[in-house]
Amino acid sequence: MTLEPMALPMAQLHRLPPWRELGDRLIDDDPALALALFRVCFYTHHVHHGPTAVDTLDAQVAVGECLSKLHAYDAAYDWLHDAMERFDAAEVDDTAKMHDCMATLGHVLLQRQALPQARSLLERVALLDELEAGPSAFVTLESLLEVATVYRYMGKFEAAMNVVVSVVATAEKSFEATRDDVWEDMLHNGWLELGVLHCCLSSIESGCNYIFAAFQASLELWGPQHDRPWTAFAAWCYFSARHHRFDDCGEARKLVAGVSELPAAICDWPSRVCATCAHRIAGPVYSTTSDVAWTYLRCGSCVATHVHVAPSTMHLPPRSVSAVVSLVL
Repeated sequence: MTLEPMALPMAQLHRLPPWRELGDRLIDDDPALALALFRVCFYTHHVHHGPTAVDTLDAQVAVGECLSKLHAYDAAYDWLHDAMERFDAAEVDDTAKMHDCMATLGHVLLQRQALPQARSLLERVALLDELEAGPSAFVTLESLLEVATVYRYMGKFEAAMNVVVSVVATAEKSFEATRDDVWEDMLHNGWLELGVLHCCLSSIESGCNYIFAAFQASLELWGPQHDRPWTAFAAWCYFSARHHRFDDCGEARKLVAGVSELPAAICDWPSRVCATCAHRIAGPVYSTTSDVAWTYLRCGSCVATHVHVAPSTMHLPPRSVSAVVSLVL
């Protein structure tokens, strides 16, 4: 018995394009369902067209992207790395799909803590975007923010800051000219990364102000039911608590007010998973003394059972910090 999807017969190949399109629409909201569709597409194309056919590689990259969104980084790496090798070996003329493969693989490598390899791939993606679309294009700035993130994870804060400042300046001009939500979201992401970098460089007041501005603006854009604003809020709480900013009553009230709007369905650390087990983290997170702040976070279970992740510092989630702070307001 096999758990792999069965390839559709040749007579059913006409079903694959609509399934591929449906998977693209589902990948952000329901990556597990999209994964099921993409896997059928992959195995069917693999059987009928071979492993290096463009449609096969297209589906293979889509499977890897779904696995990445599901935080199955080891499996995602296997699918994407294999696709990259097939692109190279077959000399497939599909620059756009190879670009997508490199970008997703770079993100996966970052999560797997393979920072030099992630940097190499993501810098290559950003260069290709700049050559293809121009230095001010949305896709180029998006790739540059990924590069800046890798620099930050590597502790190259000044290099990261130079990239992010340029991205934010360009995004501000584009948003002012278009008033487009896409550019506004890019601007919020830039503020968040800029704030984290300021905190890493010990400019805590400035950094937390940028992060909180990103939270407020993102909350207005996306609404309280979306993870995006609360990702920024969690980062703000993480750095504020780390540097005792909630001793100030004004900052404490901002925390309590923010938590009062936090929906129960939003997890403690939105968009973050444990760097060891890749599961969502409930309750406190732990950062090792060797990791850059707000990079690789770990759950209590992994810290307790994996000696190699200690010594660690504990950080309470916003709800817990708010409960403590409320007692003294």
